[in-house]
Amino acid sequence: MGLLAASSSPPDNYKKRFSRNIGILSPDEQTALSGKTVGVAGVGGLGGHALTNLARMGIGNFVIADIDSFDLSNIKASAFQNWT
Repeated sequence: MGLLAASSSPPDNYKKRFSRNIGILSPDEQTALSGKTVGVAGVGGLGGHALTNLARMGIGNFVIADIDSFDLSNIKASAFQNWT
Protein backbone atom coordinates (compact mmCIF):
# COMPACT_ATOMS: atom_id res chain seq x y z
CA MET A 1 0.00 0.00 0.00
CA GLY A 2 1.44 3.36 -0.99
CA LEU A 3 1.00 6.86 0.34
CA LEU A 4 -0.73 9.57 -1.64
CA ALA A 5 1.21 12.74 -2.23
CA ALA A 6 -0.07 15.70 -0.26
CA SER A 7 -1.36 18.56 -2.36
CA SER A 8 -0.03 22.05 -1.67
CA SER A 9 -3.27 23.74 -2.73
CA PRO A 10 -6.94 22.79 -2.53
CA PRO A 11 -8.65 21.34 -5.62
CA ASP A 12 -10.53 23.70 -7.94
CA ASN A 13 -13.96 22.77 -6.54
CA TYR A 14 -12.91 22.96 -2.86
CA LYS A 15 -14.69 26.23 -2.08
CA LYS A 16 -17.97 25.04 -3.59
CA ARG A 17 -17.71 21.58 -2.01
CA PHE A 18 -17.30 22.96 1.51
CA SER A 19 -19.26 26.23 1.18
CA ARG A 20 -21.88 25.10 3.72
CA ASN A 21 -19.23 25.09 6.44
CA ILE A 22 -18.92 28.87 6.15
CA GLY A 23 -20.64 30.38 9.14
CA ILE A 24 -19.23 27.74 11.45
CA LEU A 25 -15.78 28.56 10.05
CA SER A 26 -14.56 31.67 8.31
CA PRO A 27 -13.54 31.35 4.64
CA ASP A 28 -9.87 31.64 5.67
CA GLU A 29 -10.25 28.93 8.33
CA GLN A 30 -11.97 26.63 5.82
CA THR A 31 -9.21 27.11 3.26
CA ALA A 32 -6.59 26.43 5.96
CA LEU A 33 -8.18 23.02 6.64
CA SER A 34 -7.37 21.89 3.11
CA GLY A 35 -3.67 21.99 3.95
CA LYS A 36 -3.91 20.22 7.29
CA THR A 37 -2.95 16.60 7.98
CA VAL A 38 -4.70 14.62 10.71
CA GLY A 39 -3.59 11.26 12.09
CA VAL A 40 -6.30 8.75 13.01
CA ALA A 41 -5.39 5.66 15.02
CA GLY A 42 -8.03 2.98 14.59
CA VAL A 43 -10.86 3.35 12.11
CA GLY A 44 -13.38 1.06 13.76
CA GLY A 45 -16.54 2.25 15.48
CA LEU A 46 -15.35 5.63 16.79
CA GLY A 47 -12.32 6.34 14.58
CA GLY A 48 -14.14 5.55 11.35
CA HIS A 49 -16.92 8.01 12.10
CA ALA A 50 -14.41 10.64 13.25
CA LEU A 51 -12.46 10.18 10.01
CA THR A 52 -15.62 10.59 7.93
CA ASN A 53 -16.60 13.79 9.76
CA LEU A 54 -13.10 15.26 9.47
CA ALA A 55 -13.15 14.59 5.72
CA ARG A 56 -16.56 16.25 5.45
CA MET A 57 -15.19 19.33 7.22
CA GLY A 58 -12.50 19.64 4.54
CA ILE A 59 -9.30 18.26 6.08
CA GLY A 60 -6.89 17.83 3.17
CA ASN A 61 -4.76 14.83 4.21
CA PHE A 62 -4.90 11.86 6.57
CA VAL A 63 -2.48 9.40 8.08
CA ILE A 64 -4.48 6.31 9.02
CA ALA A 65 -3.25 3.47 11.22
CA ASP A 66 -5.30 0.40 12.08
CA ILE A 67 -3.99 -3.10 12.74
CA ASP A 68 -7.43 -4.72 12.92
CA SER A 69 -9.26 -6.34 10.03
CA PHE A 70 -12.92 -6.69 9.13
CA ASP A 71 -14.43 -9.75 10.77
CA LEU A 72 -18.00 -10.86 11.42
CA SER A 73 -17.39 -10.32 15.14
CA ASN A 74 -16.55 -6.62 14.76
CA ILE A 75 -18.11 -5.54 11.46
CA LYS A 76 -21.24 -4.08 13.07
CA ALA A 77 -19.11 -1.40 14.78
CA SER A 78 -17.30 -0.38 11.60
CA ALA A 79 -18.15 2.79 9.72
CA PHE A 80 -16.99 1.10 6.52
CA GLN A 81 -18.88 -2.17 6.84
CA ASN A 82 -20.00 -4.23 3.88
CA TRP A 83 -22.30 -7.16 4.47
CA THR A 84 -21.88 -8.73 1.01
